[in-house]
Amino acid sequence: MTGEIEQCGGEIEAEIERAKEVVANKGRALDDDRERFQKAAVAALNILSGGAAGSI
Repeated sequence: MTGEIEQCGGEIEAEIERAKEVVANKGRALDDDRERFQKAAVAALNILSGGAAGSI
């Protein structure tokens, strides 16, 4: 019985680690998306203002 509990505990810990990796990857992807969006927004503002806005 103790062995089964330890095995389940190990499986749970492994699943938690996999979930942490997935969350970290999604966070990085969101950061990348945010950066691209900000660059596009600055470019659009630059175009609309006639090129007076700063660039990133």
